[in-house]
Amino acid sequence: MKRDNTRFEQTETHDDVFVIRTDTHGRITYCNQTVAERIDSAQSEIVGRDLEDLLHPDMPRGLLKEQIDCLREGQSWTRVIEFQDRRGEAIWLEAHSAPVFERGRLAGFLTVATPPAPEAVAEAREALRGGGHRDRRSFAQRVNPFSRLRIWQRVALSCLVLAGLSIATFVIDLSAVNVAEDNLLMAGNDRQVTHNLGQLDSLRNEIVSLTAQSLLPITARDYNQATARLQQDIEAMTKPLAFLARADLGEAERKAIDAYTQSLTAFRDRFAIPALGFIRNGQAKQVQGLLTEFRSRHMPALNEGKQRVDEVQSETSRREAAEGHAHLVFMREVSATTLGVGIVLGALIVFFVVRNLSSRLRFTQDKVRQVADGRYFDWIEAGQADELGDLLQALK
Repeated sequence: MKRDNTRFEQTETHDDVFVIRTDTHGRITYCNQTVAERIDSAQSEIVGRDLEDLLHPDMPRGLLKEQIDCLREGQSWTRVIEFQDRRGEAIWLEAHSAPVFERGRLAGFLTVATPPAPEAVAEAREALRGGGHRDRRSFAQRVNPFSRLRIWQRVALSCLVLAGLSIATFVIDLSAVNVAEDNLLMAGNDRQVTHNLGQLDSLRNEIVSLTAQSLLPITARDYNQATARLQQDIEAMTKPLAFLARADLGEAERKAIDAYTQSLTAFRDRFAIPALGFIRNGQAKQVQGLLTEFRSRHMPALNEGKQRVDEVQSETSRREAAEGHAHLVFMREVSATTLGVGIVLGALIVFFVVRNLSSRLRFTQDKVRQVADGRYFDWIEAGQADELGDLLQALK
């Protein structure tokens, strides 16, 4: 038998407002007298029943779960639904539900149902015939996750994005500073390497010069000073050789300096130290033989090794300078780009947040005026379940 769904629509007035409170499981804990009159049951009979029991059988049975899930997330819930009285006749109302908190804890849900606009009822019927409720949100609201956030969440998210961009810019600038510090450290290390190499060259030349002078006729005093100085020079070679052995060098530079320091060590052990012993013993012939062997064998190898070190150092210095400059230029460009992107994104975020809030405030202002005029019967957007949406539904 076909039901008559027009009786309530013909007699409804703006005073027909259902007020129903349920616990967190959807059981009714309170209803106003209008509910009892329209449902045609006593209030005592309605309290304790599931809210879903008051709905018409045509309504989806998962509607209560949908409502509870939404409300437990702290959001409001609005939908045109079909109640039925004891005789099974339809009562179409637009229900607005919101969570109720007591002492900071969720205590239940409050539903206020008011007569809907005729077009809302027609659309709800169409949705039921189509197997579900049509989402009234615009396409932009459905695909934009930002529109589902509450106002404080949007502001907090915007602040987090701006803070993230600021931190990214700071990290990039800090990286540029670290690169500059690394370049300064490398430059300082290169200066120390060059200083120790120069010191070894000076000691080598002085040792050869003092050895040659010992063959000349000199006074006993000059002889003693020359041998003492020769001893000091031989001992002084130890410190720069040790420094070069542990210096932080590149692969090519390390290979060239190791070869050169090995030649210097051989010069000290095979020429300087034996020469000092021969000089002290007055063995001029042996000293002359060492000098001749040094000039013919050791000096070319030392000069070649020193030349190779100079070439590698010069090439390394040019490469490190070019790489450091390129890195600094790159970091500056990245920093400037990040800063520019941050400014643009920050401006866009502020613009869209302010525009969204302004639009919502204008929308709220219009609806509050309609409430004041007693003619507010259209929909609240389901996709805007923020503080303003809660206010509108509370006012309605």
